[in-house]
Amino acid sequence: MTTKELGQEGFRWFIGVVEDREDPEKIGRVRVRIYNVHGDSAQAPTATLPWASVLMPLYSSSLKSVGVSATGLQVGSTVVGFFLDGNETNMPIIFGALPGKGDMAQ
Repeated sequence: MTTKELGQEGFRWFIGVVEDREDPEKIGRVRVRIYNVHGDSAQAPTATLPWASVLMPLYSSSLKSVGVSATGLQVGSTVVGFFLDGNETNMPIIFGALPGKGDMAQ
């Protein structure tokens, strides 16, 4: 973190495309190529992208298989989120998905 207290580093949001959903911890995280942060696969291979956690609705405890699963995103899904660590851009959190194609340029 760049500051002493959480929430004081500035709010930096993003749009990106899911490239990997095979979370080794099986907790619903995905790897996202974030526009204007990661560049293309030659600059940042998928395996080097940070794992992004997915915010869950309040009716899901997100513990011990109670509630809904965070694994509904597919490779190619366009997502919106923010960085928990602000401009350091290492801790992405996803709070939603956009409808349509995975590549917004299409």
